[in-house]
Amino acid sequence: MAQPDLSSKVLESHNEIFANIFNTFVFEGKQILEPDYLQDEPTENVFLDNDGNYRNNLRDIFKSYRVKGTGAPVRLAYLGIENQSNIDKDMAVRILSYTANCYKKQCDELAIARRTLKEQLSNATTESHKQYFTQELERYNNIKLVPAITLVLNFSKTEWTNNLSLTDKVDDSNPFKPYMQDFKIYVINIMHLPEAQISKLTSDFKTLVSFLVNGKAPTEYLRYPVDVLMALYAYTNDIRYL
Repeated sequence: MAQPDLSSKVLESHNEIFANIFNTFVFEGKQILEPDYLQDEPTENVFLDNDGNYRNNLRDIFKSYRVKGTGAPVRLAYLGIENQSNIDKDMAVRILSYTANCYKKQCDELAIARRTLKEQLSNATTESHKQYFTQELERYNNIKLVPAITLVLNFSKTEWTNNLSLTDKVDDSNPFKPYMQDFKIYVINIMHLPEAQISKLTSDFKTLVSFLVNGKAPTEYLRYPVDVLMALYAYTNDIRYL
């Protein structure tokens, strides 16, 4: 990962900033995500390839959003951010892989829970235990998957307008293209954001974006000054920020 991407990752990993990014670019400024209910999730996924070898892929930032007002691990969504300093024509395939792995993991966890409950039900010796495991099994049978959403933050000066979906990578002359399942990615072109959208940012991320887009040096109070200044240094090589 390039140093600018890494510096952005450190800054965006703070729940307050992560929530502000999603609230601004997904929910159009509405305060839907609350930082206190975000929880870090593993960013490494290990899988078997077609040759039977273990491989891994690493995400930049990956969090789950829990049900408000409860400490129970009941999740409403899995949310990710990927930082790009250059346009990646294969990004749709990468995000598709991340997303599929997330849904596959949810299915596997539910299957394991149901199998365990069935075993416990068959071994139950009292009516109260049988009733409990029956109710739990019914509850797990009705649990639905939760959405997995990833934002791609494009920090390059080139606006990312192509290769935003899986079908973009398939030739139009291919007769099977109209029947393939498509998959789209959500790219935020940071360097081309209008001022009206930048103004909706309320966290330290606004300082970084304002500088990159308008050249405005930070003058306001920063909650994460080290992370912001290190990001500014990474993007400018100006040792004053270092």
